[in-house]
This record gives sequence, structure tokens and C-alpha cells, in this order.
Amino acid sequence: MIRKTIILMITGLFITVLAQTQAIPGSQKKLDQEMVKKCDQLLGKLVGDWKGTLSKDGKPLSVTLSFERTVQDQFIKGYITEKDAEGKVVYEALIMLQHNPGLHKYFMYAFENTGWFRQFIGQEDPDMMLVQGIVALEGVEHYQWEFVDDSKLQRSHWGPVSEGSMMDGPPNEVIIFEKVSAAK
Repeated sequence: MIRKTIILMITGLFITVLAQTQAIPGSQKKLDQEMVKKCDQLLGKLVGDWKGTLSKDGKPLSVTLSFERTVQDQFIKGYITEKDAEGKVVYEALIMLQHNPGLHKYFMYAFENTGWFRQFIGQEDPDMMLVQGIVALEGVEHYQWEFVDDSKLQRSHWGPVSEGSMMDGPPNEVIIFEKVSAAK
């Protein structure tokens, strides 16, 4: 199990280094400019402030999400905060999102107040962002970001799942965010 985890971590580091380039060396796959535009538009729709609610352990939490473009518009930087009924922060994270057209992938990096740093990768899709990442010794987890309409965003979370597929059951967590304000 430890060997498998180490191999997965090395693979993750390799993908991260590879992601710093815009194409795989020697790749013959050409960029689909229309796909690049649609994926960029999908991420661009995230920019702004969002709010939602969530129930964890039977307790309601208010959730805020804020995204902005950064690093010459190559990344979408976001902050997510979950607060309990008394207003105490129970979870927060810095999130970085990127569409890498050379690799035909979405990347998501999460820096959490729990001390965890996690990275996720997913296939490019102009309609949603579905990414997966490895949780050491626990399995694979998935996040799906999808627009319900122009003012509602759904974030679903599965996992971590050690065996089988995330689609074997419903998500562990679903948050419907409503847009509070547009890009600044």
C-alpha cells in the first residue's frame, strides 16, 4: 500500500511538472481553438462572489466562494469558506483552477486550513469541470463544478473512494451556489 502511494505521489509530481508546459513534448495533437475558448469561458463564468448552504454532521453551514482571474488570466484563484450557525469558520481553502489547452486538461489545486495541499486533474469539457485527485492511503476523490444556470453553480464532491467508481453512488456533498456579485 505504501509503495502504491509513493508511485501515485511521484506520478502526481510528474504531472505537475508537465503541466507547467503548454503541450506534451512531441505531442502531435493540435489545439482545438473552439474548445480552448469554451473551456476558458466556463472558468470565466466562475469569476465573482457566490453563496450557498451545506449540511455537515446534521448541522447547517453557510458557504461563501469567491473567484478572480490572476497570473495574466491563466488561473482562476478562489477562496471557499464554511461557517457554522455562530459564524465560526470550520473550513477554508485557497483554490487555483486552470485549463491547460496543450494537455487538454483541467487542473485544480487546493490549499486547506486543515494543512492539506491537494491537486486534481480532469479532462477538458466545455460544459463542466470534473477533476479527480488522490488522497493518501484513502483513495480517489472527485469534484464536479457545473452551472445549473447563469446564476447558479453546483459543486458536487465524491470520496475518497478506495475501490469502484464515483458514479457507483450519489455525491457525499452537493452545494448549490447562487451568484452574489459579478466579476470586479
